[in-house]
Amino acid sequence: MRIVPSIKRGVSFRSVEDRGEVKSPAPVLYSEGANALSFLTLWGRTMLNRTKKFLPLIILAAFFLAAGCSDSTNKAKPKSSKPVPNWTLPTVDGGTLSYNDLKGKVILIDFWATWCPPCRAAIPHLNKIYNENKENGVIFVGMSLDNNPDDVKNFLSRTPVDYPIVFSDRKTMMDFGVSPIPRVFVIDRNGVIQGDFTGYDPYIGDAIEKVVIRLAAEY
Repeated sequence: MRIVPSIKRGVSFRSVEDRGEVKSPAPVLYSEGANALSFLTLWGRTMLNRTKKFLPLIILAAFFLAAGCSDSTNKAKPKSSKPVPNWTLPTVDGGTLSYNDLKGKVILIDFWATWCPPCRAAIPHLNKIYNENKENGVIFVGMSLDNNPDDVKNFLSRTPVDYPIVFSDRKTMMDFGVSPIPRVFVIDRNGVIQGDFTGYDPYIGDAIEKVVIRLAAEY
């Protein structure tokens, strides 16, 4: 049975069978003379039960916020006069890569992690931009913030990433002021940060691509 408010009688009943609906009958919740307090109590319990259905989604969203993962903050900063931090970091194949090795090129640095959905979503677009511009003195570096190197290696075994990946450390992350991720910096050949992007969506991806193409054309 379903409760239907009535102006004349306060609360009345109408069964689903009366409307020809094929549904399991709802349990009887009120008597004809149910008072307002009882009605509000049941309403509160119903809303609580509905909220429980969304509790896993709420917890998941809170996890990503706490982890510092952003998908559509759509923040892009103009060029910065701040010097690019120097770094030397291990690569996934056991070597090392440093900022000094890349000077004179257009450099894109992407701080990311395998557990970050927008970071993963950005990879195909970054692959495209890199492959279309690498012949013009452009290099991309993915700086993984994963705690477990095996997680990165397993991810790369099933997901194509066409540019070098290094394992970032806390110092490098702090030097760049990274939080949240993904965070992309585009650096020109003179070592000036020309683009600083937080989060990822198609609009941010297009903005990154425009900066890279412009700087590559200055080769």
